[in-house]
This record gives sequence, structure tokens and C-alpha cells, in this order.
Amino acid sequence: MRRHSAHSPLFPPPSWSDVQGRFNHFRKLVLGSGRKLAHVLHGEMTYAANGGPTRTVPTPSGQKHEGHFQSIKNHRTMHWEARAEQLLIQHSEAFELVAAYQCQPHRLDLNVASPTNENIPNDVPTTRGWKHEHFVYYPDMLQTLADGRKLVIEAKQNYQDAVGDLDYLRKILAVESFYKSAGYQFSVLTAEEDLSQPILSQNVRNVVLDRHTKLSTHELLAISLHLDSRAGSSTYGALVDELCLLNSLSSLANRAKLHAAIVQRVIGVNMRQRIGSTSPIWTVPISTKVQQSSSPSSVEVIE
Repeated sequence: MRRHSAHSPLFPPPSWSDVQGRFNHFRKLVLGSGRKLAHVLHGEMTYAANGGPTRTVPTPSGQKHEGHFQSIKNHRTMHWEARAEQLLIQHSEAFELVAAYQCQPHRLDLNVASPTNENIPNDVPTTRGWKHEHFVYYPDMLQTLADGRKLVIEAKQNYQDAVGDLDYLRKILAVESFYKSAGYQFSVLTAEEDLSQPILSQNVRNVVLDRHTKLSTHELLAISLHLDSRAGSSTYGALVDELCLLNSLSSLANRAKLHAAIVQRVIGVNMRQRIGSTSPIWTVPISTKVQQSSSPSSVEVIE
């Protein structure tokens, strides 16, 4: 059961808009509560043999939303257990920058130590004033970006959900320290503040709804030739018109085909601006279409 602290603020500070800077806010909350930060001594990531999810037993809780999403980008069905996870999957499917993604990709085991001057139970191991603990963490998602970077994401419903358990935040800070040492980026995103922005969420919804739309070889070739003749960039409306001339379908039908091409990373578009006739469209470079290396069974880092 989640423990909510009465000392946790109800509203996010202005710095909350900086996704990477949120960890500084977490540190202030943890230290302000009198808790000690945990220092990572050893960490190990263990991947599922079939690519995940690692945790196959749903997290026990009360009423919750859960379901499945058929991913075109990953060629498999993705399972989600919360609204934030559902939105994160949809964003990962739609964004051209994301080459591939995994839900609950691995289990992270951390051995940590924190300084203590307090009386602690006899069954808790200590060494020269240090309290030793073992943390287990299952990330919500691992994204492989087009440039090869690995981004680990923790998804929460909103700010209060993210900071409600200060002991959990203490673990998250240790997790962030480990991922940084292992060469991974780590972010905490929320459904309400990050994934539900009106224009962004509407674009994502429209694109993923059309992800199963069929694209013929002739249509893909027409898109490629159209962009090549314009140095790799054009507009959304011009590409729709090009397809209408080719297949004599309606503009609505060919917009759906462009949305499928976005999911397949044939073309790119700015998802944070309203998609319309004048929206810039560009070719996704071939060299960035697939750069997902095989995941190791384990990774160890000693600090």
C-alpha cells in the first residue's frame, strides 16, 4: 500500500516543467523529511528472456484500468496497468524519435547504503554507521531512441502521485543514480502534466488510431519520391494531395495513410504542434530507423 506523507506538497513547483530537473525537487523533499539519501554500492539489471514484460503478475491494488495495445512499431501486443502507462505507450508508438520500446523491460536490483546516527533494529545490517538495504525496481518503459540512446521511464498519474511516498522517492533517486552510471537516461513522467497536453494528446490519438491503415508499395514510393524531389521535406497537405492523385481516395483516407507512415517511421512530424495542411513533414533518415541492440541479461555497476 502506498504511504502518503502529510509533508508532501499538493501542487508542483515551477521547476516541475523541467523533466530532468525533477530529481532535484525529489532530493529536497526527501532530505527535508529527515530521510537520508541512499548511495548505490552495486546494481544489476535482469532482462526477461522474451523481451518483457519482466513482471508478469499484475501489481495488486483496488479498482484500476488495464488493457492491451497492438503495437505496429514493436510487432507485438503491449500490456498496460494504468492510464499513465497507456498514454506512454501511445506516445511511444506515435513519436518518430522512438525507434522501439519495451514495457517493464527488466528488473533492477540495487544494494545501497545510507549514513545513520539513529537506533536501528538488530536485524538490519550496518557497517561503521552505514545502514545497508536492498531495493527492487521495475521500470515502466525502456525506449530505444533513433540515435541509439536508451531512456528509462517511470510513469505516474500526476504530481501528487509522483511525490506521495517519500520512501519511494528515496528509492527512485537511487535508481536514477544507477542508470546514470550505466549510461541510461531516466525520467519520471506524469499523465496529467506531461502526456495529456491538449494539442499533443490529440495528435497522438489521431495518429495511433490510424496505425493499422495499409500502405501499398506504390504509395510508399510516391511518398519517397515526393520528399526526395523537395530535398527531404514537404508539408502534410502536399503529401495528402500527392496520394489523392495516385490512388483517387479521399483526403480523409490518405491522411490515415500518412498517420500510418508516421508510426512506421517513414516520415516525421512535430507532434507538439497542431497537425494541419501546412505542417512540415520530413523523411526519417534510413540510418536511424532501427538502432535497437540486443538487451543483455544483466548489467552490473559498482560505485
